[in-house]
Formats: sequence, structure tokens, C-alpha cells
Amino acid sequence: MDAEEEERRREEEAKKKKAPVADRGLGQRRALSAETRSRPFVPLKGEVLHIAWYREYDQTGKFTKEEGLAYRECIEDLLSHYTMPLALVQETLDGIERGWSDVTLDLGAGYNLRMQRHTEFETLTLNGPGNMKAPLDTPMKPWEWLLPAGWLEDIPGKVFLVNHAEFRQLAQPVKNEEPTLKELTAIRSALRSKSPITLDSQDDSLLEWDSGSLVGCGIGDGSRLFVNYELDESGGMQTLVIVPPGNSTFIRAGRQLQRFFALEQYRLLILQRLPSAKSKFPLLAGLNER
Repeated sequence: MDAEEEERRREEEAKKKKAPVADRGLGQRRALSAETRSRPFVPLKGEVLHIAWYREYDQTGKFTKEEGLAYRECIEDLLSHYTMPLALVQETLDGIERGWSDVTLDLGAGYNLRMQRHTEFETLTLNGPGNMKAPLDTPMKPWEWLLPAGWLEDIPGKVFLVNHAEFRQLAQPVKNEEPTLKELTAIRSALRSKSPITLDSQDDSLLEWDSGSLVGCGIGDGSRLFVNYELDESGGMQTLVIVPPGNSTFIRAGRQLQRFFALEQYRLLILQRLPSAKSKFPLLAGLNER
């Protein structure tokens, strides 16, 4: 092999090394990324109630006439709890009956809802003014008052997530990145949490935001989100969103809260298969022994 052929062979090998490796999962990731951006966030502040339930009609995900009528009746019952007359929202109610997958509706007196349909489940997010100037340690009021009596039982599906959130706006920005014992005690009081507190004996600050059923994190712009995973008697989670002064701080905090709702939805959707998987353990153990 002469020098010219050797150089050509080296060039070809170099091209092969530089050639991109085919990513067979890229198309799916692009589709999933597009799906996550297909439904824009809505502004949230004050008080929020987020509910998710499994769809109980067509298992293929197709929207049926029976399902549309059931959802319309469900929303009409909810509207009777608020001040918006049915006559003013007939177009939206007709859309719900026809199967609109993303609906926003004014309920009157500063309250609104967003209803979204997915393949396996539905979600409804209620948002109202709340009392954002309440002291940090003020216990969150029961979320049931946001719904008509017995409304959850009449939802056309099986409820698997109820998350009640309140925004509290501080008069002054927080000084430290980690909450102090005083701040955490107030937050535990607001969330009615019974979780113990782990402290650093040197500077009296919280070592871990994850403390039993009480979990918290920073969500940007000086805002914080705390969750009590210990469900109340009605099966609801409590979430407290603490924001610093200024109207602009609600934008990111509201988006992060909606991201948190989405994470909880899909986490619970995955975990619903856990009991069935556990029931197969004896069978798998027997097969393993054989």
C-alpha cells in the first residue's frame, strides 16, 4: 500500500469516527417534549385546588357522548356553587360536552377553573383569590368549601389526586436560603404537619427540607414550596407556596406549582400498578425456584 492509499484510508476512518450515532429514541423524546409544551401554563395565585381522576368510559381514550354529558352535568353542578350564571357560559359547556380537551371557565367573584382531558385521566384546577396576606402560621382552611357537598363522589371517574395549595406573600424577602426553626414551625402549623424537625445544632437552621411527610424546596426568585404528604381525612394533600414581595414573583411560582401537580399525577399513575406487581411476587418466586 502506497502513501496515497494509506492517507485515503485514514481519512475514511476519521469520517466514520465523526459520523453521529443514530439515536433511535430521539423521535419519541421530541414528541414527548412537544407534548409537555402543548398546554401553556395559566397564572395562579391565592388559593388553588387541583383534582385528577381516572377516566371511566372508553378505555381506548376516545371521547364518547355519554362521557361528554356526564362532564357537562358535573361542571354545571360545580357552577351552582359559584356566582356565574349558566346562561353566560353555555358555549363553554357545549364545548365540554363535545369533548374539548382544554377548557378555562370564569366562575365569578374572582374564581376560575381549568379542565384538561388526557388519554387516561382528567384534571380540574380551581383558582380563587385566597388570603395571601395571612400570617405564615395561619392554618390552611379546609379545601372542601371550594366544592359543592358530595361533588367528588359524582365525578365521572376515580379520583386519585386532590392537592390543596395556598400562596402566602411575605412582607420582606427571606434572609437565608434555608428556613429557620421559627419559619419551619410556622409552616408546619399552616400545613398541620406532624413531622419532626431535624436541626443543625450549630446555627439552628434546617438540615433537611425533607422531614418525614413534610417536604420543601426553593423554586426560584426567593419563593419556596412546602408539601405535607400526610393526607387529611378527606384524602387531600396540603401545599404552601411562599413568595417574596412583588407581583412578578407569582409568575414563576405559579408555573412551578403546576409542574409539581403534573409530577404528582404521573407518579401516582405509575404507582397504581404497584399492587398488581406485588401480587405477582409469589408466582415469580416459585418460577425462580423451579
